[in-house]
Amino acid sequence: MKKEVLRTFHGDIHKLSSDFADVIPDADIIFLCMPVHQYRNALVKLAPFVSRSKKEVFIGTIYGQAGFNWMVHDIVEKQHGYNNVVVFSIGLIPWICRAEVYGSYGINYGGKQVNICAITPPDRFDHLNEIFLKDISYTQLGYGHFVQACSFISLTLSVDNQIIHPSRMVSASGERLLSGSQRSTISNFDCPL
Repeated sequence: MKKEVLRTFHGDIHKLSSDFADVIPDADIIFLCMPVHQYRNALVKLAPFVSRSKKEVFIGTIYGQAGFNWMVHDIVEKQHGYNNVVVFSIGLIPWICRAEVYGSYGINYGGKQVNICAITPPDRFDHLNEIFLKDISYTQLGYGHFVQACSFISLTLSVDNQIIHPSRMVSASGERLLSGSQRSTISNFDCPL
């Protein structure tokens, strides 16, 4: 398959640190992109540094499963006493992409036409859409707008990952598991469309 670069996007990292105290206090939006099983650990580490002086701080994640809103409520709001947090979760990853050089650049094969986001309080969706959501897909690609999910539970009960990951794993290891004509019947969701 011939690779064709349609557009190149560049960005600057304004601040980089492995210390939460260096980056979290100034953040208006804290956005986690990590495996679901690490959400709780990350929230425990970042919670003490969330700004109390800001009117609101958005804390969200891409791939909004595992009751992310409950974790934020328990760790950030209940244990640390914050009352200025707006929690959001994006239903699925908005793009089909992969890292080409980890920590340096990646390849985006395209985005989804419509993305979903749950948020609490619900009336903050339009504001988040203007200051953040539009920029992560629609502004760059010309499609992939966000719509508001009716609740976090609809994201939590989504079975998308449970459907996609087994086929990805079989596809990734299929060379070792299958041979001959069987191999061609395995779909690979990681390939460009």
